[in-house]
Amino acid sequence: MSFFGSLGFEHGQGLFEHLPDHQFWMKDRRGRYLYVNSAFLNNYNLARIEDVLGRTDYDLSPRHLADRFVEDDRRVLEKGGSLINHVELVGRFDGTIAWFATSKLPLKNREGLIVGTTGMTRELKGRHVSESLYGDLGTVIVYMRDHLADPIRDEDLARLANLSISAFQRRFRRFFKMTPNHYLKQLRVAHCREALLGSR
Repeated sequence: MSFFGSLGFEHGQGLFEHLPDHQFWMKDRRGRYLYVNSAFLNNYNLARIEDVLGRTDYDLSPRHLADRFVEDDRRVLEKGGSLINHVELVGRFDGTIAWFATSKLPLKNREGLIVGTTGMTRELKGRHVSESLYGDLGTVIVYMRDHLADPIRDEDLARLANLSISAFQRRFRRFFKMTPNHYLKQLRVAHCREALLGSR
């Protein structure tokens, strides 16, 4: 029986060819690609699905990005949960990087056993995206991204969110699982990596 047959998914993969702005993939428990759609191939400048089958993120992306992808996969595999609209940097074949919203789910066979992961990602474009993803914290995220080189204080961010400092810090930690300062540091590091990989 084929891989898709074991999942009861013999014909469903064709659906994902009609999502030109969404990269879709399936991986086994060892992180090897089992299926990708055309948008995924285009992102990495690959001509055929055979060019990616059996390969891993380390074959396609810089190590610092692949490490993050693999860690997210591990969380899904070990906990059997989902990762929804996770904002991250994704590389392209030309060395540039862009912000994407990624969702991942455990891939289960007909017996309900987790046999891998499946996911989809789309590029985030426009300032409204952050606001729609983060609700009342969206203005804060947009401000952080637009002022990475400037000094940014929690007091300023709280004012943008129309919250007291303590209420803002609690909400930010609850949403992002880290402090605003830690998030800002990660954002600056990611921006530096993007600049390094996308320039001479």
